[in-house]
Amino acid sequence: MTDDPSVDQLADYLRGTGWTDTGLAWRGAGIWALDGLEVLLPGSSGVGDFPQRVSELLRTVARAEGRLVDDVRRALRHPTVDEITVRRKSTLTISEGASALQGLRSFVRESARAVSEGPHLRFPKGEPRPVRDLLDAVDLGPGPRDLPGFSLFFDTRERPDRSSHRAVSLQVRNAARALAETVGNRGASFEDVALQGVSLECCSALARLAGEDDDAFEFSFRWAIRTPEQDRPVASARVEKVGFAAGAGEGLRKGMRRLSRSGVSGPATAAGMVDGLHDEPGSDDRWRARLSGEVAPAHGARRGRTIWVRFPDQSTYERVVRRYDRSRPVQVRGELTTRDGRIELMVDNSGGAS
Repeated sequence: MTDDPSVDQLADYLRGTGWTDTGLAWRGAGIWALDGLEVLLPGSSGVGDFPQRVSELLRTVARAEGRLVDDVRRALRHPTVDEITVRRKSTLTISEGASALQGLRSFVRESARAVSEGPHLRFPKGEPRPVRDLLDAVDLGPGPRDLPGFSLFFDTRERPDRSSHRAVSLQVRNAARALAETVGNRGASFEDVALQGVSLECCSALARLAGEDDDAFEFSFRWAIRTPEQDRPVASARVEKVGFAAGAGEGLRKGMRRLSRSGVSGPATAAGMVDGLHDEPGSDDRWRARLSGEVAPAHGARRGRTIWVRFPDQSTYERVVRRYDRSRPVQVRGELTTRDGRIELMVDNSGGAS
């Protein structure tokens, strides 16, 4: 077949999906193993039965991954793509399907804005151009054929910066996992989840995936092979699953209403690198910096997060600017609050900036 992958492509894929080269060989083909399964990787594409050997290898890999051979071939052709799939246990009406797809788009949009703008309970109306460009670049495809669903494809070669596809696909995973744990009473509160970049609209968007019958649904994340090892979310496996049980939709809506009433507040500390500055002389929106690192609420877990920090005066802000210019970290303490939908850490005179 003309579209058969090369030996190097196959080896990269096997290595990246957790298969192990046993060091053994049979008739010139290397033996790779995973969870009791074995495949034969041809030593060269020049062997006469190369297409047959590749087909046999792909059938076994597809069986191990629980998907079709065509899906594995697509992943081999696009090794830089993160694939996010959402599946439901039951079928949807056409109206529910349209609502679910709109909810999925909203969830990705809110995740992209959290990456670029920091955590918000509510983002300002409209879609910033970089977010709209990202949404236009993410491909949509059918989910696995055994259950109804959708697949999204994020090319990790796109924009190696704060708005990169990899950063957004990771935020989608982090937000989904945090909400699943919270709704299932296995994780932090909705207030703590909001600090992880989960907006009110994220809750509403995911609730739409449950449909009118509030059915169970599941995310699966298959990570790109061709990325630096340190950027891979999972060291030994490419697939992560995040499940929402039946009834989770109502739990998400209740959490959204509670969070809308209570907001985010309380003492917290933050430490990390400044990667954004904002000061508007003559207005009341002055002396704030975007800090990427760790935020630790007094009654929550310390996590890697990005947050806007507002300082009490010009002199404190200028100290932060100097540390930014020298690429030095900043440590602050203050009170969490929400302003214009944006979650901020308000630093008083005692909170300083060291």
